[in-house]
Amino acid sequence: MRILFLTRKDSKHPFAWGAEKVIHEYAKGLVNLGHQVTWFAYTFPGAWEKDCYDGIEVIRKFTLKTSYFLFPWRYDKHLRGKYDIIIDEAGGLPLLSPLYEKKTPIVFFSHHVGDKERDYSYPWPLNKIGKWIYYQFFKPYRRCPTICVSESTKTELVQRFWFEEEKVGVIENACDIMPIEQIEMDNKQDRILFLGRLMPIKRVEDAIQAFWAFIHSDTRFSHYILDIVGNAQDEKYVEFLKKIATQYGVLENINFCGYIPREDFQSFISSHRIMLVPSMKEWFGLIVLEGNSYGIPVIGYDVSGLRDSIKDWVNGLLVPDGDYKAMWDKLKELIENESYLCSQSQKALNHVKSLEWWNEKVKKFEQILLSYISDATK
Repeated sequence: MRILFLTRKDSKHPFAWGAEKVIHEYAKGLVNLGHQVTWFAYTFPGAWEKDCYDGIEVIRKFTLKTSYFLFPWRYDKHLRGKYDIIIDEAGGLPLLSPLYEKKTPIVFFSHHVGDKERDYSYPWPLNKIGKWIYYQFFKPYRRCPTICVSESTKTELVQRFWFEEEKVGVIENACDIMPIEQIEMDNKQDRILFLGRLMPIKRVEDAIQAFWAFIHSDTRFSHYILDIVGNAQDEKYVEFLKKIATQYGVLENINFCGYIPREDFQSFISSHRIMLVPSMKEWFGLIVLEGNSYGIPVIGYDVSGLRDSIKDWVNGLLVPDGDYKAMWDKLKELIENESYLCSQSQKALNHVKSLEWWNEKVKKFEQILLSYISDATK
């Protein structure tokens, strides 16, 4: 197959994260299976217009502000008719390929429905306007074959956007971190972990509040540390988090660690007892499986994406959305009972070891694409 991926960012973009990581795994895997893959994405400062890595041909052009005017022209002049199938991804706003491509099969790849992000990014009424615009971008894809990474996203597309249920498939994400062989509980330190991008949609302040309630619930826990690991994608938000920590009197117990180099990642992350994931929404919650790979059970909110990746009482615990007190309660319950925590840690590690790896996911992805091409030629 000759395959064209259309996305906002490729995996070398400075703000690339989960969605780009997933696309990269599929693109690389399809190349290894003998297919020709081109990846079109927006440019960024210092980027080459044409690049190639892991066998993937990468084309970077335009920006968010110019792409919707200029990409259809570039597609018509340089890309039309060269591919057997197009995968138009909606990590953000998709490139509306159904409006200008009527012959080549198009697959809509939706990581999640990101409408709630507008409530965190813009004040009223701009958030409402942003949501309305966002909804319009989904309409051209309603009849396209669609791939999601979670049942939660499929449910949203079918129930809220009137996608055809029989045309929406689900392939859950895999984790590319090799799980540790065994858990060394003696090496665990009295540390709690938040891992992810520092931006409002992740609701890191809820993790801080849950941690505050935990260390003030008993003097035995007053020495615990909360490590906040992740890139600061919103500096104002980081300042807000530090202000919250100061107001609660826990700033001295919190480390804003930033990015942890991969060579130090395993030893540092493995030293934590529990990970908190208070996100407002996730695509699938790949971060959950990354924590599990190091034998760390997760406490997360019962929201779209996390309810797919967190299997209650298997690799973590779900608590009601927005209830940081319930998160604190479960945190305390696990920490107070060492044998219980050991059991949950081992279950988390066993869970991630039982899952399929990316090579299996890629084979499923390939079969779906081949079936769509076959259906389009009938």
